[in-house]
Amino acid sequence: MESKKYNAFILRLKPSKIDRTIEGINENRIFIGWSKADGLIDQELSWEEFREIIHKTFFSDEKNYIKAGRSAGNAWRFIRVMEKNDIVIVPHKSDFYIAQILSGPKYDKAKFIEDRAYYRDVKWLNDKKPIPRKYARAALQSRMRIRHTCSFANDIMDDINDIINIIQNKQEPSLFSDFEFKLKKLTKDELLKGRLNPTEFENLIGKLLSSLGFEVISKFRGISDKGIDILCHYNLYGIIKLRIGVQIKWYDTAKGLINKNVVDELLNGMMQNECFMGCIITTGDFSDDTIDYVNELYQNENIFITLINGDVLASIIVNKGLSLID
Repeated sequence: MESKKYNAFILRLKPSKIDRTIEGINENRIFIGWSKADGLIDQELSWEEFREIIHKTFFSDEKNYIKAGRSAGNAWRFIRVMEKNDIVIVPHKSDFYIAQILSGPKYDKAKFIEDRAYYRDVKWLNDKKPIPRKYARAALQSRMRIRHTCSFANDIMDDINDIINIIQNKQEPSLFSDFEFKLKKLTKDELLKGRLNPTEFENLIGKLLSSLGFEVISKFRGISDKGIDILCHYNLYGIIKLRIGVQIKWYDTAKGLINKNVVDELLNGMMQNECFMGCIITTGDFSDDTIDYVNELYQNENIFITLINGDVLASIIVNKGLSLID
């Protein structure tokens, strides 16, 4: 496929917060929630009319349109923006699936109770088989931890095309991808079991943030950090400085997954330090409840927190090079 001939989206098949991915695979469908909102398929609706239906159906007690606008944006992308032949990435646990859209939007009353009445017919690529997330490059891995139900992914089209070419041609991963995969695994192992202590890990993350364009303002250690280990600024277009609080967890998944309490700690630190957004970086991984909690904070409170697990962290370090370790 040529990247210019289709658009790409990331879609979570979790209407009403219930994972329905397997149903979608079995039925050759993708779907979205908001089934109670009547008439969204009407192509004559303007954006304002579309949003108003969402507002009246779900957010009539709200004084403004912030929540309605965010929800309507997800539904609008699914119903009005997606087109035939577009590609959809569907994250599912430690894997993901890829679908190609075959139809326009439809409404199935029989699926109303399950909140997946709005749907599209699709063809699942890779013979409906899941693709391990670890095969994806860092940008795609990170994007699959989306906060929106439905989001654009055209900016990482190269990563998506790479995966599509591999599965369509029944190719084994290339020498480069094998080498990259092994480097990521070795890097993650070294982060957990190598010559590194919590202080050195914090210094490494500070260097990583600087290499990515962040200005590290302060570092906090021990109990005095109050939920934030590193406070930094990101200069947006040379005009706006965004204040960001970073929580660092040198953590082994063998001890369990990071839970929501860590997010609450970060929120406390963000409030005390007047941060615009937050980030949790770990060598381990996050529980599904934690990921859902972060998504809800964005959807309901407009609080933006990014989660970076050990796999994504290792990918970033490999891509940035060993200069970070010096």
